[in-house]
Parts: sequence; structure tokens; C-alpha cells
Amino acid sequence: MTTATAPKQAAGASYLAALMAVLLIGVGAVGVRDALLGAGVIDGSAWIPAVLRLFDGLVAGSWLLPVGVVALVLGLFCVVLALKPRRRRTVDVDADSAVYLDVREVARIASAAAETVSGVLKANSSATRRRVAVRCLVTGPVSREVIEQAISSELAALTHPVRIRVKTRTEATT
Repeated sequence: MTTATAPKQAAGASYLAALMAVLLIGVGAVGVRDALLGAGVIDGSAWIPAVLRLFDGLVAGSWLLPVGVVALVLGLFCVVLALKPRRRRTVDVDADSAVYLDVREVARIASAAAETVSGVLKANSSATRRRVAVRCLVTGPVSREVIEQAISSELAALTHPVRIRVKTRTEATT
């Protein structure tokens, strides 16, 4: 079996970095606009000096401490987010090459396998790397063991078997 690095979830800091990049692009666009105004290419009033005039003459007040604490907490959050390890959301498949399944695909396979059992009308699944929970709507007395066996045989290709938990609910007939 060939080993390769398992795919991982996107880093939490990547979403924050994308947001900060968009904000920085906006600040750059304002700077370019004001530079074009200064060069006389376009007409209008400059935005940057107007914003700076808002802060001119501002003195420290009682509001400064809470704003500083909020900025500190946001900064620490960003550091923790950047250092947080990426989660692995895949399971290994026993194959000659490196093959991985996302846990959402494992849940879909489990639902499809449960729905092949006679008497199961509908199945919904959720999965983690270690377990699969399947909720089945059945028409009558369908054995949970039979459903578990069908799911287990479909997921037999996984390198590490997952725990399967099946809950059945009988369809109400009127």
C-alpha cells in the first residue's frame, strides 16, 4: 500500500486571511482613488484626509480601555486561529494507492447501503472518522442487525472499521 499525506480541512486562518485580503484591497482602492485625485486624472474630494480629520483632536477617554481589551482579545484569537492544527476529515481506504474518503461520503455510502435493505424507506446518516450513525424509516419489523450488516459490507474497504449505530423508526400508517 502506498502512503501519502491525507487531505486535511482548510486552515481556520485561511478564512480570516481571505477576509483581511478583501479589506486590504478595499483600502488600496481608496488609496489609488485619492492618488488619481491628486494627479488630477479624476474630479472629486479626497476620502483619506476627510477620515483623518475625524480623528484629529481626539483625546483618550474612558472608551479607550474597553476598545484596547477588545483589540487584544481579537489579536489573541487570530494567533490561536493561525496556530490551530488542521483537522483531518478523511478515512483511509484499503487500496494499492493512497485513497481517502471524506466523512460526508462515508455517511452517503452508509445511507445508500441501508436503503438497499428490504423494508427501509429512507435513511439519513452522519459520520465521523470513527463512527457512523444511521437513522432509518422502516415499514415494519426490520432488524437493525441486517441494516448494520449491509452498511458494514459496503464500508469493508475502509482501513480502520468504523462503529455503526442504527436507529429505526416505523412509518406511521393512517
